[in-house]
Amino acid sequence: MRKKFLQNCKNLLQERYVSDVVYCSDKELIGRAAEWARSLIQREVRGPGDLPRAMKRLERRYDLPERTLWNLRYRPNKLIASVYLRLQAAYEAETKRQIEMLKHELELTKAATGEDATTSSAIRAAEALVASVAPPEISE
Repeated sequence: MRKKFLQNCKNLLQERYVSDVVYCSDKELIGRAAEWARSLIQREVRGPGDLPRAMKRLERRYDLPERTLWNLRYRPNKLIASVYLRLQAAYEAETKRQIEMLKHELELTKAATGEDATTSSAIRAAEALVASVAPPEISE
């Protein structure tokens, strides 16, 4: 009797959970989300064999389910709308973080080279790159 009661509770909770979830199956949106996931994972992986741990770190940092990252990497077919929005926010945050790191490294390089920094073609090219790079506009 207890087992039957628990199974009924489980079924009821699953039905309620599924009814509150909006799934997205648009191929263009799924493709965009898969690209964001791929990019986040690529930036997070520290070396060979680190893929599962990289996904766990992304899960902790951005509250993205590890299983969703795996699905987007290997078999993208549907996605929960709220996860799509979290993935979008994570991608934007990571892109901004990378741009800030690039700016900081450029400042360190300029400080280390001193007066010759303005005449160095490599530094001028890096400054042009930083000036041209802006966080990508994600249209919805």
